[in-house]
Amino acid sequence: MAYIEWDESLSVGVAEIDAQHRRLFELVNTLHGLCAASCPPLALLAAADEFCEYTREHFATEERYMDAHQYRGMDAHIQEHMQCSMRAVDFLGQALADDAGLRDEFLAFLREWLDTHIRGTDMGLGAYLNKRGVA
Repeated sequence: MAYIEWDESLSVGVAEIDAQHRRLFELVNTLHGLCAASCPPLALLAAADEFCEYTREHFATEERYMDAHQYRGMDAHIQEHMQCSMRAVDFLGQALADDAGLRDEFLAFLREWLDTHIRGTDMGLGAYLNKRGVA
């Protein structure tokens, strides 16, 4: 069973954003699998780096939509993105410490943050974009 599972209740109704969210779930599951397998720190570092890079790409996509459609909630939404990015970069910087507690804490943060952010903030963005014909 996956650590974090995508289902249609997480769809924001914008195909590009939904596809990227599914990919983020895959990357979190990869991180979880590596942690559960007690992988070498360098393998975890590579997976964490991939997650961080993809997250930046995803956030840029959402921010491009918000800017193009003059989304009034853009500043608050970007603040949430920054919170996640800072936590991920902090983890990345500590990934070589080989600390199982830190790994578990980071994975729990990602699972909770993704679920809360998508079901709340991103759903609002999706509804706004859908009203403007973006699907």
